[in-house]
Amino acid sequence: RKRIHVPPAEAHWANDDFTPLPPDPGEDAEAVAPYPSFHRCVDEFFTQLEEHKAREQKAQHAQSVYAKVERIRVDQGRRVEQLEAEQVASERMAEVIEANVELVERALAMLNTMVASQFDWGELWREVKRQQRLGHPIAQHIHAMDLARNEVSLLLT
Repeated sequence: RKRIHVPPAEAHWANDDFTPLPPDPGEDAEAVAPYPSFHRCVDEFFTQLEEHKAREQKAQHAQSVYAKVERIRVDQGRRVEQLEAEQVASERMAEVIEANVELVERALAMLNTMVASQFDWGELWREVKRQQRLGHPIAQHIHAMDLARNEVSLLLT
């Protein structure tokens, strides 16, 4: 037998070997566990071994479940932080648009007028650039356009 201590559990004795021979007189008396028969000794040894394996498997499974739950918790926390950051950015964008609603409406009206005049998309962007060079106050705020996705980026303050 040997004494095993794995924190946080209490130290305990565990059988690590068995023999049909009597122990040496010089061995630690606590390290030897006598049994009435060799059969009972072997039975006890393997019973404890199987119980130990079962406890280890159970502990390992519990640890893997805990680790999985912890990974999910961390991932969910990260997702919440991302969504909160997106919410703040969207709220800020909405505030800026609301503060410049007249400019946004005029820019959209200008672009809709160009589209109604049957400008080709490439010509539309070139015309916006030309209007910017001429100092058109609304065209100055148009930063980019992605007409395939119906998006216009405006520079707002």
